Amino acid sequence: NTFYRYGYSDIAAFEETESYYRELCRKYKDIIIIGDLNLSTVRDWTTPIAENELENMYVDLFSDLGLISLVNTSTHKAGNILDLILTNRQDLIKNVSIEPDVLCPSDHYTLMFNIHKARYK
Repeated sequence: NTFYRYGYSDIAAFEETESYYRELCRKYKDIIIIGDLNLSTVRDWTTPIAENELENMYVDLFSDLGLISLVNTSTHKAGNILDLILTNRQDLIKNVSIEPDVLCPSDHYTLMFNIHKARYK
């Protein structure tokens, strides 16, 4: 799933997102969410704490759903971590790298990674 959260969203947008993510996590065993979440006040995703209530609601939601970020370095030219790879299964994602201007000139960096999914016979 990919996701874009515009920077000026409100509680109604959070509630809609929360409902969608809870349903997604209820329906599927393996979750990978990739996107520009614009949670600009979270400085460290190893122990995520935001500087405002709305962003902390997202942090708490991800924690409640068992989702962790595999990105903990800047993904934006201004130094923020805006683009995330969230998953409930770290073993699904390998070789995460963050590269500036790989695909096209942008103020966001490119997230590169491999998805590893076991094949069943």
